Amino acid sequence: MAKRYADELGEQLHTDGKNVYRLESGTENVALVRLNRIAEVLDVSVGALIDGILPANTWDRELEALGWHAVIAQREGKPLRPSARANTKVAAVPVLDLRPVGGAVGARDEPSVLGHVTPAVGRRLSDGGLFLAKVVGDSMTPRIPPDTWCLFSRAFTESQLLGVDVLVAEREPGGLTAWIVKRVAQIAVGHDDRRTVLLQSANRSYPPREIHVGGSEALHIAAVVREVLRSPRAD
Repeated sequence: MAKRYADELGEQLHTDGKNVYRLESGTENVALVRLNRIAEVLDVSVGALIDGILPANTWDRELEALGWHAVIAQREGKPLRPSARANTKVAAVPVLDLRPVGGAVGARDEPSVLGHVTPAVGRRLSDGGLFLAKVVGDSMTPRIPPDTWCLFSRAFTESQLLGVDVLVAEREPGGLTAWIVKRVAQIAVGHDDRRTVLLQSANRSYPPREIHVGGSEALHIAAVVREVLRSPRAD
């Protein structure tokens, strides 16, 4: 672990950077209170720190190719070293896994945090509530092809939704949450001031859907797409 990162993490844990090195190397036991605090700082579950339940994958390398650099990440329960090119002056953006974990034990209602990244040096992010996630399905093809990373924002108003791609959370009967990306094609206001939002896919094989703003929490708009990330080498 880089000394600068160890010192920064140590400050958040109210301890010396040397102690962070000992925690990472496993040469010092960790009390449950300290373990809980570490999980809060890294924005992961205590179970992820103990058992390494988050899957090993290539998301950090994929985002690195898109100009985003891992600063706090999880792989097999151990923090990754921060990139030397990470923009430490910019607040880290969480990377979310939107795929629900199946089964009664692994099921989750909210997406898990795979790690944190910062954008390329010199870029400033003005929106609040930002996070990165991969769109897996082909509902928005060709505008958002499968396995495309997008920058989402939880900060939005209803007046900004028309014509925008949004992330919709849909609670399934089994308790899991399905995450889909659609475009807001129309917003209609009824006599009771209840607003109905028409959602469309770019892929014409998917039929339109309607949701009610302020209606059932089983189906709601969770975020808006701020940017579709594309590799500079894609051109």
